[in-house]
Amino acid sequence: MSDNESIDFQEEFTEFIRDISTDPPKSYKNNTFYIDSRDRNLGSETSTFQFTIKFSDSESSIDARIPINHRNIVELDIKDIIIPNFYLNLSESHFLFSQDIITSNKTTTNSNNLRPQRLSDLQYIILTIDELKNQNISGTNNNLVKSSFVLKVQDIEQITNVNSGNYLLNGNRLVEIGNINNSILAETDKSRIRYSCKEDSKILYRENDNKIIPTMSISITDPAGNSLNYMNDFLVIKQIHLESATNNRLRIEFTEYFSAEEYSLGDTIKISNLNESGSSEYFSSLENFLTIEKQDHIIVGHYGDSENTPISKTKLFNSIYIPLKFSFNKDSTTSSANIFSIQNFGIPDNTTISVTSSNKVININNQILLTLKSKTFQIDN
Repeated sequence: MSDNESIDFQEEFTEFIRDISTDPPKSYKNNTFYIDSRDRNLGSETSTFQFTIKFSDSESSIDARIPINHRNIVELDIKDIIIPNFYLNLSESHFLFSQDIITSNKTTTNSNNLRPQRLSDLQYIILTIDELKNQNISGTNNNLVKSSFVLKVQDIEQITNVNSGNYLLNGNRLVEIGNINNSILAETDKSRIRYSCKEDSKILYRENDNKIIPTMSISITDPAGNSLNYMNDFLVIKQIHLESATNNRLRIEFTEYFSAEEYSLGDTIKISNLNESGSSEYFSSLENFLTIEKQDHIIVGHYGDSENTPISKTKLFNSIYIPLKFSFNKDSTTSSANIFSIQNFGIPDNTTISVTSSNKVININNQILLTLKSKTFQIDN
């Protein structure tokens, strides 16, 4: 081989090595994912604080779905979680009320308004996503070691639809006024809590891993590892009543007792998978209104022993009232009697409609919002 040929070969070989050792050009993208627990699969054994989401562009998925293929991940982090403030052990709170250990009186009898723990009283909460192992976290117990993120209170957001009234002094006695929600105690805190990580919690992946996360199994627990839960995460409708005395509203009766703390006046409910036990000519239109045409129905009343009266000594109820469908005519020439028109779907007064137990009702106001961030890459052509 001549000297010139040797030089040419060396240059070609050097260029070849450079080509194979140089990474192809890449572009990076920052992603934000909002995960609302109301969108979880209500037909499975999920709860507000324990459910699965999928990253998929296939509409056939019945789980909560983010319509992308989440791949080539290099960073993943949490921005925050927003959770309503709620009683950690609501059934115990109702027990204490039934035994007169907690009292909230409306007359001249003094109230013993002992306040049990609510979510905001916890030092921190734990978010575990089974598919994510955070190597940045260690701790003094397995709950911390296995966690994906440890979250503390960032701030508290006040809301306005609080209908539990307040306390005032009547002489030297503390009494409640305006507790139209029949809450266990007046002046109930219905704020929302925003949790975030105070420390660097970012999970990093090597680009060569080509990391893909098709599914996230989400669980939120207290510091002891107990899953957060509501007393009635969902309700099942037993019967729907149209009563002659309240024919502008429907009374929805459930299979279980529930608390006005979790299904409060002014809150909105979502109904899914409603099926009639029998057969009536008006059920199809009613079902369409309750589950499709209008997907959030405001709670305007409770029913226990009677309308807005709880089951004796319990502060528990078995039914709620929601408004019937109506039309609104805002033309200024319309007479006051015709501005609002009620539609009762042809249901006769004093009618009771029985439904199957396949349905589920959740309170939209009780749901959580989880916000995640990720950084991904793609190879440019």
